[in-house]
Amino acid sequence: MPDNRGSPPSANSLFHYYSGRLYRTDGQCDSVHVLVNACGRTPYPYVEKHFSFTKTQRCLHDIDASLVRRLPSGDFVTVKKFRCFFRRHKKLPLNPGLKIRGELMIMSLKDNGSVGPWSSSDVELADRVAQELTPALRRFQRSGTPVSPLNIELTEIQTQLRSLEGLYYGIDNASWVSVPTVFTAAPSTFPCLEHLFVSSNKQKWIHATSASIEHRLPSGEVSTTKFMCFYQRHAGLPLNKTLDVKGEILVVRAESDGALLTDMDRSEAHLADQVIARLAPAVKLFQGPRRVLVKPVVITLTKC
Repeated sequence: MPDNRGSPPSANSLFHYYSGRLYRTDGQCDSVHVLVNACGRTPYPYVEKHFSFTKTQRCLHDIDASLVRRLPSGDFVTVKKFRCFFRRHKKLPLNPGLKIRGELMIMSLKDNGSVGPWSSSDVELADRVAQELTPALRRFQRSGTPVSPLNIELTEIQTQLRSLEGLYYGIDNASWVSVPTVFTAAPSTFPCLEHLFVSSNKQKWIHATSASIEHRLPSGEVSTTKFMCFYQRHAGLPLNKTLDVKGEILVVRAESDGALLTDMDRSEAHLADQVIARLAPAVKLFQGPRRVLVKPVVITLTKC
């Protein structure tokens, strides 16, 4: 698998940033700014700095993936291209989301095959690429079987936009808000959160962590209530004196499997408060200089 990135940066290079989607070893996905050498025929994305455990394995592999659609004539037309970056080493940690070792980075490609800007619709397509690519990555990491470029056929995906109710812990107080959310037939949901965070002009990237409240019944059965919590990290965010963190936190209800967002009942506000009480100290550590990653929250309650 040759390196498709082009020429490495030189002293005379002109740099700018393009976005990429990073599937981390803690199971979370982040949008990251990737430094790109804009000089030469092929821009060179410097993705290495976004991969952890570089002492274990510094070398990267990359492969291209194309999403295609079948025409009525039977021919295929390319809808979108991505470039995927990954590594191979037995001591890399297991990625719980993808069941591979180490991280996976996906960047958007232009028609000429060089990395390009990221659009909002690329998130769903990149997730599809990651899902289709991981079986081949697992074989490559286990036995060294080369990964071939992917051609993924797309079917029509119907989407709809509707609002969900969530609990917003703002700088001054907590309030109920309406969260515009895109629903697809995949099925999956994509909340549109940028306008809810008042400091999005300072930091537009939003992090997410899942939270679960387990209710243990006297019979021994366990019912689970799931939430998704959204927050930011930036030194210039205002202090939230109520939570002792920087910026705001949004809590939205999730389905039992955690994959889909849904409406939160207002009677569940006390459960969201318990999640925030457990989550806020972890977010504060994450926003600090050491950037301690926020782990999923699990709270167990016993019903009499």
